[in-house]
Amino acid sequence: MVEELTEEQLQAFERRLKTLQQDLQARLDATEMNDDGNHQAGSDSVARLNAVQEQAMATASRKQYQSQLRDVMKALAAIDSGDYGFCQQCDEPIPAARLEIQPESLLCVRCQSRRESA
Repeated sequence: MVEELTEEQLQAFERRLKTLQQDLQARLDATEMNDDGNHQAGSDSVARLNAVQEQAMATASRKQYQSQLRDVMKALAAIDSGDYGFCQQCDEPIPAARLEIQPESLLCVRCQSRRESA
Protein backbone atom coordinates (compact mmCIF):
# COMPACT_ATOMS: atom_id res chain seq x y z
CA MET A 1 0.00 0.00 0.00
CA VAL A 2 1.31 3.43 -0.96
CA GLU A 3 1.18 6.08 1.72
CA GLU A 4 -0.02 9.62 1.10
CA LEU A 5 2.54 12.41 1.12
CA THR A 6 3.30 14.27 4.32
CA GLU A 7 3.06 18.06 4.56
CA GLU A 8 6.87 18.24 4.56
CA GLN A 9 7.07 16.17 1.39
CA LEU A 10 4.43 18.35 -0.28
CA GLN A 11 6.37 21.49 0.57
CA ALA A 12 9.60 19.98 -0.73
CA PHE A 13 7.93 18.94 -4.00
CA GLU A 14 6.39 22.39 -4.37
CA ARG A 15 9.84 23.99 -4.02
CA ARG A 16 11.30 21.58 -6.58
CA LEU A 17 8.44 22.23 -9.00
CA LYS A 18 8.83 26.01 -8.70
CA THR A 19 12.56 25.69 -9.36
CA LEU A 20 11.86 23.44 -12.33
CA GLN A 21 9.29 25.95 -13.60
CA GLN A 22 11.87 28.76 -13.50
CA ASP A 23 14.48 26.56 -15.21
CA LEU A 24 12.12 25.55 -18.00
CA GLN A 25 11.02 29.14 -18.55
CA ALA A 26 14.66 30.21 -18.79
CA ARG A 27 15.32 27.44 -21.32
CA LEU A 28 12.31 28.51 -23.36
CA ASP A 29 13.48 32.11 -23.30
CA ALA A 30 16.96 31.00 -24.39
CA THR A 31 15.64 28.92 -27.31
CA GLU A 32 13.55 31.89 -28.46
CA MET A 33 16.60 34.16 -28.30
CA ASN A 34 18.69 31.61 -30.24
CA ASP A 35 15.88 31.23 -32.76
CA ASP A 36 15.91 34.99 -33.39
CA GLY A 37 19.66 34.94 -34.00
CA ASN A 38 19.66 32.04 -36.46
CA HIS A 39 17.99 33.78 -39.37
CA GLN A 40 21.24 34.66 -41.11
CA ALA A 41 21.24 32.58 -44.26
CA GLY A 42 24.72 32.00 -45.59
CA SER A 43 25.48 31.43 -49.24
CA ASP A 44 27.12 28.12 -48.41
CA SER A 45 24.70 25.18 -48.79
CA VAL A 46 26.34 23.36 -45.84
CA ALA A 47 25.81 26.42 -43.66
CA ARG A 48 22.17 26.57 -44.73
CA LEU A 49 21.71 22.85 -43.99
CA ASN A 50 23.28 23.33 -40.56
CA ALA A 51 21.01 26.29 -39.88
CA VAL A 52 17.94 24.23 -40.85
CA GLN A 53 19.05 21.36 -38.60
CA GLU A 54 19.72 23.73 -35.71
CA GLN A 55 16.30 25.29 -36.22
CA ALA A 56 14.63 21.86 -36.18
CA MET A 57 16.46 20.90 -32.98
CA ALA A 58 15.54 24.19 -31.33
CA THR A 59 11.89 23.72 -32.29
CA ALA A 60 11.88 20.17 -30.86
CA SER A 61 13.53 21.37 -27.65
CA ARG A 62 11.07 24.23 -27.32
CA LYS A 63 8.11 21.84 -27.71
CA GLN A 64 9.56 19.52 -25.08
CA TYR A 65 10.13 22.41 -22.65
CA GLN A 66 6.60 23.73 -23.26
CA SER A 67 5.08 20.31 -22.61
CA GLN A 68 7.07 19.79 -19.43
CA LEU A 69 6.25 23.32 -18.26
CA ARG A 70 2.52 22.59 -18.75
CA ASP A 71 2.92 19.46 -16.61
CA VAL A 72 4.75 21.43 -13.93
CA MET A 73 1.99 24.05 -13.89
CA LYS A 74 -0.64 21.30 -13.56
CA ALA A 75 1.31 19.73 -10.70
CA LEU A 76 1.55 23.10 -8.91
CA ALA A 77 -2.20 23.57 -9.37
CA ALA A 78 -2.74 20.07 -7.95
CA ILE A 79 -0.73 21.07 -4.88
CA ASP A 80 -2.96 24.12 -4.44
CA SER A 81 -6.13 22.03 -4.80
CA GLY A 82 -4.92 19.24 -2.52
CA ASP A 83 -4.84 16.66 -5.33
CA TYR A 84 -1.04 16.42 -5.74
CA GLY A 85 0.36 12.95 -5.27
CA PHE A 86 -2.80 11.23 -6.47
CA CYS A 87 -3.13 9.74 -9.94
CA GLN A 88 -5.48 11.81 -12.09
CA GLN A 89 -6.70 8.62 -13.76
CA CYS A 90 -7.33 6.12 -10.95
CA ASP A 91 -7.07 8.43 -7.90
CA GLU A 92 -4.57 6.11 -6.18
CA PRO A 93 -1.59 7.67 -4.37
CA ILE A 94 1.51 8.09 -6.55
CA PRO A 95 4.58 6.68 -4.75
CA ALA A 96 6.95 9.35 -3.42
CA ALA A 97 9.81 7.54 -5.18
CA ARG A 98 8.15 8.26 -8.55
CA LEU A 99 7.63 11.90 -7.62
CA GLU A 100 11.27 12.15 -6.54
CA ILE A 101 12.31 11.16 -10.06
CA GLN A 102 9.65 13.18 -11.86
CA PRO A 103 7.86 15.61 -9.54
CA GLU A 104 5.51 16.78 -12.30
CA SER A 105 4.03 13.26 -12.60
CA LEU A 106 0.25 13.34 -12.54
CA LEU A 107 -0.29 9.63 -13.23
CA CYS A 108 0.83 6.49 -11.45
CA VAL A 109 3.14 4.16 -13.36
CA ARG A 110 0.29 1.78 -14.28
CA CYS A 111 -1.91 4.53 -15.74
CA GLN A 112 1.05 6.20 -17.46
CA SER A 113 1.96 2.88 -19.09
CA ARG A 114 -1.62 2.40 -20.27
CA ARG A 115 -1.67 5.90 -21.76
CA GLU A 116 1.61 5.39 -23.59
CA SER A 117 0.56 2.02 -25.02
CA ALA A 118 -2.81 3.29 -26.23
